[in-house]
Amino acid sequence: MASKRYSISLLYWELLLLFVLLLSAKAIARNLGASSTLYTSEP
Repeated sequence: MASKRYSISLLYWELLLLFVLLLSAKAIARNLGASSTLYTSEP
């Protein structure tokens, strides 16, 4: 039981880390400016 709970907790932290990385990537892209090629999908 303990090992299963640990793996679930580890998965939760991995998802949280991925979410934080995604937010930081968005913030960096926003800081680069609207003229950047990263914003080709936005009007």
